[in-house]
Amino acid sequence: LNVTLAPGAAEAHHTDHFDLVQGGAAVRRGQAFDVIVTANETVHAKKMDVVFVNSAPAEFNNPQFSARIKHSIGQHIYLVEVTTPVESPIGKYQDITVSIRDKGGDKASGEAFAVADPLYLLFNPWIKEDAVVYLPTEEM
Repeated sequence: LNVTLAPGAAEAHHTDHFDLVQGGAAVRRGQAFDVIVTANETVHAKKMDVVFVNSAPAEFNNPQFSARIKHSIGQHIYLVEVTTPVESPIGKYQDITVSIRDKGGDKASGEAFAVADPLYLLFNPWIKEDAVVYLPTEEM
């Protein structure tokens, strides 16, 4: 299983100018972003869920990510939309796993796979729900 940030996601999150020397992706909290998931087998989007789990210890106010398969873009390759809660702590998330399971089921179909690169979650001054930093009139 492989997970990469989809083309255009960095631009949508105003992070395309970030130089992430050690790899990973920078996205804004509370704003959906697309990733490309390459699976080892065919995933039936209407019958299966992709589950992203942030495995950081609970004392870090561990937010849970939501994900949904948007559509297939090739054999075993899927465009998946991931959303982080707007109240998520900002920072580096490096303990993310992805699994594929039957929709509505508790049991993963196979093991959970670690996402190789970290996710850097940033404040989001472009959405009103991130009230801590929202700038309604200032252009950035």
